[in-house]
Amino acid sequence: TFVVNGLPNAPVVELTPASPLGDDDLVATVTGASVDPEGDPIAYAYAWSVDGTPTAHTGATLPAGATARGETWEVSVTPNDGYGDGLVGTASVTGGNTPPNLASATLSPDPAHEGDTLTCTPGDATDADGDAITYAYAWTAGGSPGGVTTDTLDAAWWAHGDAVTCTI
Repeated sequence: TFVVNGLPNAPVVELTPASPLGDDDLVATVTGASVDPEGDPIAYAYAWSVDGTPTAHTGATLPAGATARGETWEVSVTPNDGYGDGLVGTASVTGGNTPPNLASATLSPDPAHEGDTLTCTPGDATDADGDAITYAYAWTAGGSPGGVTTDTLDAAWWAHGDAVTCTI
């Protein structure tokens, strides 16, 4: 006795998100199921590679901690009908830059008095990619942009009663 078996065709695979950032998990989804000629049930096996090198990751989800900016990740999804492996479906994405996150900022002195130089100080900032963080400043006083791009605003740029905003 022998079994004649047709193997499943390749699945259509999608990776999400399509433009991943450093703090995103990569999720492989079969968006077009494999078809087995005999109608046998199909199980899928996942294999991940980074920049063309195989890894030990074998699940449908790749955790964010495994990825880094600029790496190209590919998932290969192999269908199996219980008798053999079918054709492989693949998808790939390249990790992008995650913008830094600034949790807070303070404006001092508080309260401010006419004649004071104001200082804008960033609070805790993080970067999921581990990049060095630099700051850019923009001030608005009395509803008008001040043109000042440093962390301080001289008293000449604002007057009593002005609403002053520092954007970092």
